[in-house]
Amino acid sequence: METNVETKPVEINAEGELTVPFSWRSSIRQQLDTRKLREEKPFEDLINFCCRVFALYATNPDLGNFTHASSEPLSSASERSSLYARLKEAEANLTAAHGEISRLEKQLAELKTQLQFERDEHAILRVLYDDLTKKLSAKTHEADHLLIQLKAMKAADAEKLNELNAREERLLREKKRQELEAVAAATRVVEVEEGILVDQGETASVPSHVIAILPDRMLCSTDAHDGDVYALRWCSSEGSGGRFCDLVATGGSDRKVKVWQVSSSQLHMKETLVGCNGGITSIDCSNDLIIASSYDFTCRIWSILDGKLRRTLTGHADKVLTVKFSVVANRCISGSQDRTIRVWDYDKYACTKTLYPGSTCNDLVLSKGQEVVISGHFDKKIRLWDMRTECSVHEIYLSSRISSLDLSSSGQYLLACVRDDTLKLMDLRMNQVVKTFSADSFKVGTDLTKATISPDNDHVIAGSASGSIFIWNVNTSKVDRVLKSQHNSTVGVASWSPQGQLVASCEKNKKLVIWN
Repeated sequence: METNVETKPVEINAEGELTVPFSWRSSIRQQLDTRKLREEKPFEDLINFCCRVFALYATNPDLGNFTHASSEPLSSASERSSLYARLKEAEANLTAAHGEISRLEKQLAELKTQLQFERDEHAILRVLYDDLTKKLSAKTHEADHLLIQLKAMKAADAEKLNELNAREERLLREKKRQELEAVAAATRVVEVEEGILVDQGETASVPSHVIAILPDRMLCSTDAHDGDVYALRWCSSEGSGGRFCDLVATGGSDRKVKVWQVSSSQLHMKETLVGCNGGITSIDCSNDLIIASSYDFTCRIWSILDGKLRRTLTGHADKVLTVKFSVVANRCISGSQDRTIRVWDYDKYACTKTLYPGSTCNDLVLSKGQEVVISGHFDKKIRLWDMRTECSVHEIYLSSRISSLDLSSSGQYLLACVRDDTLKLMDLRMNQVVKTFSADSFKVGTDLTKATISPDNDHVIAGSASGSIFIWNVNTSKVDRVLKSQHNSTVGVASWSPQGQLVASCEKNKKLVIWN
């Protein structure tokens, strides 16, 4: 069976190309292309956008919510713009996050390198430290051993020195005794008739000469107070039994003044004087009276005979550190931390004069004529005051603050205890330092440490922070004796008795010791 198919001849156009005449197939294809163009073109941008979103989601899961939201149909052009802006922001944040990660990774690598360097350096230093520690331990052990040897040598030297000094002292005492016997043998008898001195021959005066001993052993001791002992003074009392000089007054942080009597190698407490509201800093005696300065800004006067409080002097604005009786009747002088020196008429409870040194007064003494007051101060100066004009007439500058002053029995020399661990002896005729006393192990313990001159002016004595007591020879400036083993803390005061036969010392830790 034949099928007749309509055929169209192939034609050649004017440009030489083959053309097929229009047929139904071409028409269908053209219609399909037109439909495709009409249906795909409006959604082409959206399809491309969704493809990019899917690609970003594959690289960053955090965009899942955004992808899910993008999968919903967009209702308007404004929503599309908003989503596009959010996408741009997310892309920017992602880029910034990648940059921050890179920076932190680089910083981490640098820190690891630095840490390794520090570990290496620490290991080296640890080795050096261990080596130096071993060397230090060896040197410390060696130093301790040498110190023990040095102390033993010094102790042996001190014992030898004490033996030599004791021998010299015995010879000197024997020589002076012979001289006094010779003078006494040549003296004519002098009688007193009706208050008139009558010479029954050639007149000759016998000077009263005191010989101070160098103590070498403890006579007796006691715990004098319930706390630290700051002050000590030998006293003379005149009662019905006559005059005696074997009383020692002490004061301490327990706010009491105690009077002790030395007899038969024992200390007997004679009186306990109370009334102060602060620690006792200084004590002085005059006949049957005792005066004490205190931390409670006052000075108080008691009677030795009955132990009763007689006077209370108020007026200072700070701690009173020193007080002395004057030979002028009913007068005393005090120095205070309020930077004033006051002269009192204690019968009238009145301050009659006030001096203004401008520095804390740690101690003071009165010249023999009582017209000059000498004060030692925290500002390293010793001031001489003319009581007639109430002015400072001279100042002596020392190397450190002054803790105490003491006047020789002749009134010519002044001894100062200085906080640079020295004692200075000054000639008041020239107002100059003429002797300096020091020792390797001598240390001034406090601002209240007191140094004193012996009654015969041949020696000076002071206590050390170590508990030792040093005695220097005035002529040679060398240590004649060191008293040890009885005190366990800072010795604040050491002083000879008026006859020079005994020495009393007190320490911060309660103890009072009598030496002979």
